[in-house]
Amino acid sequence: TVTGESFLQMLKQSGDRIVAAQMVKPVEFLLTDKNNNPIAFSRFVYLMKLSLKAELMATLGEPFSLFVFNDNGNAKFGLRLSFADSVMAKKLITQNEKTLPFLLQTLLFSDIVVPREVVFRSGAYNIEAVRFVNIDVTRNLSFDFVVRDDGMFIGTSKEMLRAVLDKNR
Repeated sequence: TVTGESFLQMLKQSGDRIVAAQMVKPVEFLLTDKNNNPIAFSRFVYLMKLSLKAELMATLGEPFSLFVFNDNGNAKFGLRLSFADSVMAKKLITQNEKTLPFLLQTLLFSDIVVPREVVFRSGAYNIEAVRFVNIDVTRNLSFDFVVRDDGMFIGTSKEMLRAVLDKNR
């Protein structure tokens, strides 16, 4: 019964509460239906009207998590996606990375215009390769991600991604 717009409003309210409570760890949300069954990522993509390519969607698993993090007084959002086919998922993510921020903007950057294609840079955190692009420097918003064998972590700031990676070691 939740629309994409009402879900985004609930997510922003949760972010406001997390910031107000001055929480320092990322909060993981596992989305469920009214019967407390986990919502599949493919269903979530449909409800949020995200336009991820079908071939990429086929490689992603159904379990996923949303994260909200208090990044110096600003709520930042992130995702943990699982892979159904890790080899193909990694290949498709590499091929399509330049469009990922645009395709996920409805969820991660709802009030910002994101270019259709961006140029990523490489970095590292601990031993993991990080790919990132700045989206809005004045608001400290970026699209940072790490690909592991079992899935992908996405954050909307460097600090947010690092906090989620630390939580999921």
